[in-house]
Amino acid sequence: MPTCVALQHMGVASSTYYRWRKAYRRGGLEGLRDHSPEPRRVWNRVTEEERDAVIEQALRHPDEPSRQIAFRVTDACGFSVSESTVYRILKAKGLVAAREVKGFPAGDEYPDKPTRVNEQWQTDATYLKVVGWGWYFLISVLDDVSRRILSWRLQSQMDGEAFSEVVQDALGATGLEQAPRLRKPRLQIVTRPMRSILTFRTWPFVVWPVCRRFRPAPSCRIPVPSPS
Repeated sequence: MPTCVALQHMGVASSTYYRWRKAYRRGGLEGLRDHSPEPRRVWNRVTEEERDAVIEQALRHPDEPSRQIAFRVTDACGFSVSESTVYRILKAKGLVAAREVKGFPAGDEYPDKPTRVNEQWQTDATYLKVVGWGWYFLISVLDDVSRRILSWRLQSQMDGEAFSEVVQDALGATGLEQAPRLRKPRLQIVTRPMRSILTFRTWPFVVWPVCRRFRPAPSCRIPVPSPS
């Protein structure tokens, strides 16, 4: 029976047959045994003895960082390890203290939800770096309901005066600057620095802002009345 016919009956690929025949000619029946590949040892893998030495140095000097521990291991233990390796070993052993992150509680949404146009605005600044000229700031005022940009300016500074000019343009464009004093816009500072608050404090048509923190937080939100 031809070899190809026999292989077809047995469902064996011809490449597999010739590989088996080559192994048999080289090593006999032993060459046909299945030799599972053994994992090779990485040449720079840290041994258990080296790991214990790193932990010992860390326990002797608990106030020193990983970089200093790596230097001590190189000087005293006869082998060298990187700072990142020392950090991984100490973290796996529970010897790395967790960083304390200080934050502030934030809400998921704003409590003041507008229901009509020109009831509440928001303003923010986009940072633009011009090579050879420096930083510029695109400041805009946007209506929360219509999502329409009411005014914008490209300013060279991002201080309270720069924001005041843009908000002033929005008030003039909407005609709200001449609204009755009892219904003047109420400015709510969210993330602007104190210099912005001091600038807006001098505005005669803005009630003293109520400082709050929310998430997400644009620069400031301005509930404004409709013109009477």
